[in-house]
Amino acid sequence: HSLKQYSKDTGVWTAFATTYIKIKALGIGKDFQQYDGVQISGFPEKLKDMNDSSYVLWEVHHNEADSTEDYIVIIGFLDEVVTANVELKVSRRMPEMDFVIESGNRLWGCFYGMKNGKVANEIYASKLGDFKNWECFMGVSTDSYAASVGTDGQWTGAITHLGYPLFFKENHLHKVYGNYPANYQIQVTECNGVEKGSGKSLAIVGTTLFYKGRNGVYAYDGSLPVSVSYPLGNVHYSDAVGGSVGNKYYISMKEKVTKDKKLFVFDVANSLWHKEDEDYCVSEFCTVDGVLYAIVDGNSIVDMLNISNSEPLEAAPWMVETGQIGVADPDTQTLQKIHLRMQMDIGSEVFISVQYDCEDTWHQVGYVMGDCLQSFLLPIRPRRCQFLRLKLEGRGDVKVYSMTKTISGGSEKT
Repeated sequence: HSLKQYSKDTGVWTAFATTYIKIKALGIGKDFQQYDGVQISGFPEKLKDMNDSSYVLWEVHHNEADSTEDYIVIIGFLDEVVTANVELKVSRRMPEMDFVIESGNRLWGCFYGMKNGKVANEIYASKLGDFKNWECFMGVSTDSYAASVGTDGQWTGAITHLGYPLFFKENHLHKVYGNYPANYQIQVTECNGVEKGSGKSLAIVGTTLFYKGRNGVYAYDGSLPVSVSYPLGNVHYSDAVGGSVGNKYYISMKEKVTKDKKLFVFDVANSLWHKEDEDYCVSEFCTVDGVLYAIVDGNSIVDMLNISNSEPLEAAPWMVETGQIGVADPDTQTLQKIHLRMQMDIGSEVFISVQYDCEDTWHQVGYVMGDCLQSFLLPIRPRRCQFLRLKLEGRGDVKVYSMTKTISGGSEKT
């Protein structure tokens, strides 16, 4: 079907490229604006193909003084008069989405599941600067956007990182490139994605994105995700919630066996993990004006850095263990003493213990109370063994600058 116009001067029939339909009804233009993307249903049987389709409102008119002149204009074609008593429904719909983020003055979202009787596996973007329009397709740079992806499985998380929308599944990362719908491209990377149930673990420290995957905590800087949770051991965690402030990444996770919630902090600058108060059960993190807040136990808000607490805090206890220090070699050398150089705040203290070979017992061999930068000679002459380990524990601020060993030759074994 087409609409043509005959020119007597040229004797040529010319087809109209676009035809429009005006729909008049009481108050129909009240809640819409020009170029809104809508869906219309309720057309009579002869026009049933027009039902539940997306339309752009090319013109909208509403007059508060005379609402009988309300109308909307859409692109369409009527080649016959249709008389019917029908009830049209004009609606502006937002698609159902599993996760929603903001990027480039648009809202972005993703959905996996049944939609109109079919499996949907899609990524959406709203119209530029208009979060109410998701079906405005005019072929311009401000259009809405929708695309299907081929990777299997449910969406597990979404975030904006370095200006790009990222959408995660457990085994895939989807990164959207481009700056308007016509050149949007979705790059799919097969990697360790966000674990199901840990979509809230996504948080950015500096330019690095951290999140909980199925096999641990991962860091993503734009290339490939890398695990950073080896120091946490082989304990399996789930249902992670993450937040960030300064150069630290906070993550609250549930042990899969005991179901206990654990709170950890990763110091990105020093690559150190710390275990915080084990009683904290965090459901949400939020950073406001450089302060990290957490909803704890579902009913209280906690300042994670205690910035507003003016009372002096008690010096926190700490402990560190070395790896195996070998004291035997082919030249039959033996360890004579250990030399530690430390800086200790006034009032801080350190207890030094040693463990030989595979023993379970720690032997305390020294204690020091700090008052300034000093060299402390550890008074220990270890017995002959294959290896030993040192443990330093105490309270207050202590910085270990160096650890040196004095070794001497020994007699040959028979």
